[in-house]
Amino acid sequence: MSPFTKNSEMTSLILDSLPMGVLFCDMDYIIRFVNKAYADLLGRRPEELLGCDITEIIPHSRARVVLRDGRAEMGELCQLGPGNALPVVVNRIPVRDGQGRLAGMVSQAIFNDPEELKKLSSKIDHLGHTLNQYKRRIKASLAPQYSLRSILGESAPMRRLKQQVRSYAQLDAPVLILDEATAFADPDNETKVQAAFNALAKGRTVIMIAHRLSTVVNADRIYVLKEGRLAESGSFAELSGQADSLFGTMWRDYQQSVQWKVAKEA
Repeated sequence: MSPFTKNSEMTSLILDSLPMGVLFCDMDYIIRFVNKAYADLLGRRPEELLGCDITEIIPHSRARVVLRDGRAEMGELCQLGPGNALPVVVNRIPVRDGQGRLAGMVSQAIFNDPEELKKLSSKIDHLGHTLNQYKRRIKASLAPQYSLRSILGESAPMRRLKQQVRSYAQLDAPVLILDEATAFADPDNETKVQAAFNALAKGRTVIMIAHRLSTVVNADRIYVLKEGRLAESGSFAELSGQADSLFGTMWRDYQQSVQWKVAKEA
């Protein structure tokens, strides 16, 4: 037995074992292969169908359209069997040779029982529901934890700051410039004010002018000015990790002062 014949028999054995129907016709609409599952749907034996014109076996076949246009048709309902046979879900896929020329069409009968399709649809709906639940949980976890109502204090500077945040919220500008936005915020409210600005900054380019170092920790790039000139630039990790960095020195002094205040209050 030649390897070609052996491989052909193995291919036929595999395709006959599939639960879905598989049929191949050439450019003349002649059926060159059909597995048992597809033949059963047509109420015939496979050997009876080989060499037949698919348009005569399936009167409503769209093989002519697929082979003319070279475009696949997926998930179409088609009545394959005789009489009052239930419709099945069919894929019609053009087959091309090594040079890209159309050589025929494969027809796949995926669901020969509508209940199978209903079960699959139910599973997909369940997965979609589960996915939406996870999306809501993730969205809730990423949502800002504070709002303007969380910021205490009604002093004149604090009222101006709250009004500034409300004004920013109404803008649709792609660039947001903040000039000492947290200068008047006390330590207790600074985190909440910063969270409010972070929410406003989503999808925007933010230019922040600040003396309070804690407000620029999450900046993509920090520019340090000394006596009106650019002294250094880099990310927070880059600048704070350099022993001779101006920003690093200021950050370490800031950290020491915070620890000193905590120790003093304790």
